Amino acid sequence: MSRLFNPYLPLEELKEMFMKPLPALIGQVQCTISRSKSGFDRIYPRYTLALSNGNKYMLTGKKRNMNATSNYMITIDQNKFAKGNNGYLGKVRSNFLGTEFYIFDNKENPKKCTNKEDMRQQHGVVQYETNVLGSKGPRRMKVLLPMVNRDG
Repeated sequence: MSRLFNPYLPLEELKEMFMKPLPALIGQVQCTISRSKSGFDRIYPRYTLALSNGNKYMLTGKKRNMNATSNYMITIDQNKFAKGNNGYLGKVRSNFLGTEFYIFDNKENPKKCTNKEDMRQQHGVVQYETNVLGSKGPRRMKVLLPMVNRDG
């Protein structure tokens, strides 16, 4: 875990660490997501993921404009939100109702890609229960991730 917050770690190595499962020795990590609601972030919200213990920054998600469904760019750079940026990790895209969100890596759209190795991969799904009135607080969610063997 300490390597994750090393300021001298090369960016490519840091990106690789974010895209792999945690080692079994570390176990679970509790994180907190906070939403920025001020200024221009009202229209295109920004979400920040930080470790709950120590409040150390991990990554940022920002809603992208001009998309048919909600689409969030995930990056390890707090200030640069471009797909070509070195800190770009992938995206999270919702279904039409906003009840399912699909997690993708930073590779290319299968419709625009000719090489199979360069096609983006789905890494998980977040499913929300519908809560039409919002009276019971936040909606419940399930996070579905692929099974990981001992080798990672």
